[in-house]
Amino acid sequence: MPAVAADQLAALLQSELARWGIPGAVAGVLAGGETVVRAAGVSSLATGEPVHEATPFRVASITKPLTATLAALIEREGLLDLDAPVRRVLPRLRLADGYAQETVTPRQLLAHLSGLECEPAHDIAAHSVDAGALGELIGTYGVLGQLTPPGEIWSYCNTGYWLAGHAVARAAGATFEQVAHDLLLGPLGMADSGFVHDGVPPAGAALGHAPRRPGAPEHDVIAGYRFSRARVPSGGLISTVPDLLRLAALHLDSPDLAGLREPVTAAVGARWGTGWSLEELSGTVLAAGGTVVAAHSGSYGGFQSQLVLVPARRVAVAVLTNSGRGSALVRTVVEWVLATACCLRRPQPVPVAVDPTPFEGIYRAQGLTVEIRADGDRLRATQRVRPVSGVELTPPPLLGVAVAADRYAVLEGEARGAQFDFPGPGRVRLGSRLALRDGT
Repeated sequence: MPAVAADQLAALLQSELARWGIPGAVAGVLAGGETVVRAAGVSSLATGEPVHEATPFRVASITKPLTATLAALIEREGLLDLDAPVRRVLPRLRLADGYAQETVTPRQLLAHLSGLECEPAHDIAAHSVDAGALGELIGTYGVLGQLTPPGEIWSYCNTGYWLAGHAVARAAGATFEQVAHDLLLGPLGMADSGFVHDGVPPAGAALGHAPRRPGAPEHDVIAGYRFSRARVPSGGLISTVPDLLRLAALHLDSPDLAGLREPVTAAVGARWGTGWSLEELSGTVLAAGGTVVAAHSGSYGGFQSQLVLVPARRVAVAVLTNSGRGSALVRTVVEWVLATACCLRRPQPVPVAVDPTPFEGIYRAQGLTVEIRADGDRLRATQRVRPVSGVELTPPPLLGVAVAADRYAVLEGEARGAQFDFPGPGRVRLGSRLALRDGT
């Protein structure tokens, strides 16, 4: 297997930082039993402190495969059944939809198949910061919106992960954080990883940065690490590249965890397992002899990240950035590692002729408005994210080219690789979230 040259990885990080104006990044590769980690840039533009190979970053939704891993370990101990109704361990659970309440399973929650709204309509920061915060949040689910029945359609769902994390904690008889430490962080030696609730960054941690305007290279520091304790199972982990590669090594070495990478459902241009997105680089995910890449990205508060596994090649890569536009760097580094260490390349999507006008309209979900308009033979997707608390966010529009009858992809620029689709009349999945067209 080709080796990853440390000097080439370092040079790539430096060039991508300069290209996109990203303050700092760390990337690491596990291949052939050896680990290579390199860092570049600064942890904070305010201090100029350099990023180191073991600098902690907020890894955001990379927490989700950790939560799925905990669920699998708890199941192995006979304390949880991923395919039985979650009410077996949470008998007092109340959902707005009676069918979902009685039938939704931990695996559906972890595979984004619950049908629940991704976010609630109230400010989660209003919940307590003590050990009961997660249970307190779950107690509000009786009014949480139900977009589709469980198992019907894949839609990225933070509320499902909070519910799954609560089930893990109840089944294990401890807080979610304690279960994570006892079963994973401690045994794997992830000493630089943990959870922060008080908003104070860990010593030496990178700070998040936001572009001063959409697409701008100039950045401003986002002060603090404010993150509700109730949200922890979906995105609360603080970690480092070496620690994430320890978690990756567990998945590469443990046959018991391979089931998490079994396809459960179709997602946007890929498939989804239990806690992992699944991409086949040379055919379909289920093709015999193909190379499946399992991955999860993270995005929150001026951080962008990704953890990738190539089980058939015994390779893993982790990339962490402290920029809200860091996904551009992440994608380039991951593609370089896949080509260098695995001789794999993502196929370029092939445009197809589709009339885009039937998809036009305004689509909504809790805290999200999506406007879809035709732009020649392409579709321009503009989203407005409106948190219950905080400032409305308007990410740069996505200009998508049809690559299937109901799916569009961004082929160039900062958002290269982004996709959105229309899984049924009056539905769009943008940023992996399902929204419904006005009047549907």
